[in-house]
Amino acid sequence: MQSSPNSRALCSFYASELLTQVPETPMKSIKYMDKEIINLKKDLMRSRFLIQSVKIGRGYFTILREESALKKKQQQLQKLKEEERHKFQPARKMSEIQYQDILLSSCARINGQMNRHPGKNMSGVC
Repeated sequence: MQSSPNSRALCSFYASELLTQVPETPMKSIKYMDKEIINLKKDLMRSRFLIQSVKIGRGYFTILREESALKKKQQQLQKLKEEERHKFQPARKMSEIQYQDILLSSCARINGQMNRHPGKNMSGVC
């Protein structure tokens, strides 16, 4: 087989094309990578714990069932807390003394404004 000059040029074109291609996935942010590293460390610690537990005689599937039951219980507790937080809470009744104090302080404020503006007629208020 003979190689033509065109095939060499075409081959070098494809080689340069491969070198200049931009990667498909964009670079992930540093915060995202840090979170991934932390998650990997947690998974590694859990795996080591499971391996050690199995070595000393605990059943692997027993451990997994215990973990899933614990996780389910925690989710139920979280759900109950959320429901309690979002449950309708009626307005609290104010005692008569608090109501009178608020009424008197608002009347005193209005009377103070009447003294500053003598031309305005605010009769009937307090």
